[in-house]
Amino acid sequence: IYGTPGAYTIVWDDGWTYSPEHQGDLSWKVVLPDTKLTGDYINGGTPLPVTLTLGLGDDVWIVGVVDGSYLKMVKIKVTGETSHEHLATRYDSQPAASCTVQATFVQACFK
Repeated sequence: IYGTPGAYTIVWDDGWTYSPEHQGDLSWKVVLPDTKLTGDYINGGTPLPVTLTLGLGDDVWIVGVVDGSYLKMVKIKVTGETSHEHLATRYDSQPAASCTVQATFVQACFK
């Protein structure tokens, strides 16, 4: 299911940090649990801490939360200390169990 851009907000209370010893071509690292998703379609408007992250390179990340039975994910490009560019949103009403756990969260979950 495709989400609506603008139906979410990323809240960063020191949500990502610049890492001079970056991993591959990721200069920014998403900090958990300080990064949160919120919006009309996230937990009834109450922010949820991001529990799933996947760095794709070039400072592009998929971040997600499990909200009830839904897996809600946003693909972003981190552009600065408190800024990002929205690339895509996905909601999955029947996610595979492996997609709801950080250790097994992979790019194929973003469908």
